[in-house]
Amino acid sequence: MHNASADCPVCPNTVENAEHVFFNCIRFEEGREKLHRQLQEVAKPENIVQLMLADEKNWLVVATFAHSVITSLRAEEMARRR
Repeated sequence: MHNASADCPVCPNTVENAEHVFFNCIRFEEGREKLHRQLQEVAKPENIVQLMLADEKNWLVVATFAHSVITSLRAEEMARRR
């Protein structure tokens, strides 16, 4: 079971949805900056698919960032359950 609140625990007055977490949440800013450096472009909802499909390197860079975000979110959820 996930946290009952839809609000982001660190970004005031913001719904914690996939777009917010991946593209905007301050919890993942450091990883997102690394992602942008590796892509040599700022990833946005409007261009993420194009960037991923550009080549295998980009695909792996985005997948690695996504995996790190999901892993962090799962760890946060497990900590909340304790």
